[in-house]
Order: sequence, then C-alpha cells, then structure tokens
Amino acid sequence: MLARARRLSLPVGVAAGVFGSVVGVGGGTLIVPFFSSTCPAIPQRLLSGTSLAAVVATAAAATPAYVAAGAVDVAAAAAVGGAALLAVRAGTGAALAARPRALRAALGAFLLLAAVLVPARAALLALGGGESESSDDDEREGKKSSPSSSPLSPPSSSSSSASSLLDAPGRTAALLATGGAAGFASGLLGIGGGILVTPALALLGGLRPWSSSSSSSPSSATAKTETTTTTETEAEAETTTSTSPSSSSFRSAQALVVGTSLAAMAPPAALALAGHAAAKNVDWRLAAGLAVGSLLGSLAGSRGAVSAPPGYLEGAFSVAMVGLGLNALKVAKRI
Repeated sequence: MLARARRLSLPVGVAAGVFGSVVGVGGGTLIVPFFSSTCPAIPQRLLSGTSLAAVVATAAAATPAYVAAGAVDVAAAAAVGGAALLAVRAGTGAALAARPRALRAALGAFLLLAAVLVPARAALLALGGGESESSDDDEREGKKSSPSSSPLSPPSSSSSSASSLLDAPGRTAALLATGGAAGFASGLLGIGGGILVTPALALLGGLRPWSSSSSSSPSSATAKTETTTTTETEAEAETTTSTSPSSSSFRSAQALVVGTSLAAMAPPAALALAGHAAAKNVDWRLAAGLAVGSLLGSLAGSRGAVSAPPGYLEGAFSVAMVGLGLNALKVAKRI
C-alpha cells in the first residue's frame, strides 16, 4: 500500500494544490482522506504526519505573495498563530495516543464539518463584497474610480472587512479560541488548520491589511498598466470601471482572509510536522512527492482561481468532503 501511495504522491499533490488554492483550503484536507480511502492499510498517524510536509511546503510558497501584497492582518495572524502553537503539541500527542479507529472517526467527522465551513466562508465573503458594492458605486458617482484591484490586493480600510462582529476583547478571545482549535486539529489530523481559521476570520471581520501602501503583486502591476491604457478614451475607461465591483471586493476580502490564515498557521503546521517526524510518523519519500506536487498545483490553481465563479467550486468541494467523510466513518467501523 505504501508503495502505491508513493507512486500516486505527485499527481495527488498536484490535484490537492490546484483544488486547494482555488477553494482556499490546505492540501492536507484532501490528501489525508484520499489516501485513507484508497490505501486504508496505511496507518492514520503516518498519513497525518506525512501530509503536513505538503501543507508546510504550500504555505511556505504562498505566504510571501500575500505578505508582499499586504494581504495579511499581522495582529490577527499573531493571535491565531500563537494559540495554535500552544495547542499543536496537544493535538500531536492525541494523535500518537489515539486508537486507529478513533482517528478515522475523527477524520470523518472533521470532513463533514469542512463540507459546511467552506461554503459558509464563501457566503460570508460574498455578503461582504455585496455590502461594499454600494460604496463603490457612490465613489464612482462622486469622483473617478481608482484602478481596479488585483486578486491579491487587500481591501481598503473602508471596506466591510474593517467592521468587526465583536468588540476588541471578544474578538481577541474568539481569535485565540480559533487558533487553539486549528492547532489541535493540525497536530491530530495532519491538516493546515486553515479550514477552521478562514471561516472564523470571515465571520469575525475587522481584518486590516498590514500596509495599505505595500508593494503589489505581479498581477497588480498588470492591472495598473491596463488602467493607464484605458485612460486614452472615455469608453475604454468606462469598460474598465464597470467590471463587477462586488466580485473584486469578494476577491480582495478572500485574499486578506486566506493570507492571514496562511501566515498564522504555517508555523504551527511546521511544529506539528516536527512532532510527527520525531515519532517516525512521516514517510519522507511520500512527503517529497506530495510537497512537489502541491507546489506545482498551487502555482497552476492560483491562476484559475481568479476567473472561477464564487460558489461553484466551494459547492464541488462540499460534495467531495461529504463523500470522503462518510467513507472515513465507514472505514472506521471496520477497524
């Protein structure tokens, strides 16, 4: 079974990287249940530890782009990441002590939860984008609109992301609780934890980019060039400024949520990987294929994510998680 998993590691890593980057979840959420279903003889602990290599590799490659675009709330990332670092050892310890049946059952339950969380996050971000659409229309009526933002551009301070659901102490407590839960899940199941963090960040709101004037991503440069060209004629400028403000706001808000989650959960995932490696729960040949595949898939998927209609891919992800979750629960009963 392990030899088969190694042969499949590269394509599975690519698929996880593509789908994960498009939907905005870590590759471990797909890798662990896939191998649990197709290679049930492989111990769950080994899968959990090995998948973290792909999670860490993807986070290490993706996080700098979000940081460069300013799409990270440093304070929120520090709160979530700090709590996750404290909880990840407990999750790793629980994975080492738990029985295989309990781990498979926990995985199945988590996947069913994920089937709800990812579409919920997309809905929350879409609502935020819709709210900011009216303000964008008002700005266009009063003055010329600003250049269109890139997919990795953070929301402006006036966007709906700046409004928090809770007061400062309550929001901090919620971020710490989210980080603790995500860190424990990362150590226990071998996931990045972002699937818990991103819906919480979208719900709480109040995210602020670390620097609204930070350097933009490569796509930002392209957007600026296109905007400069459109000033040649009024018709071209009108065409540029009429492109779905709500969609642009959705992508900007999503970038800030995902970037903050990546920055918060990359260190805890690395710590969880180290813990599993110390317990010899990592197959490095399998991990290498998954890591390389995830990196390649993330690069390809990030380009397709921009043109994907919000909601459709999240729906497909939800269906897949339900199927994999039910299968994991079925396998757990037979162990």
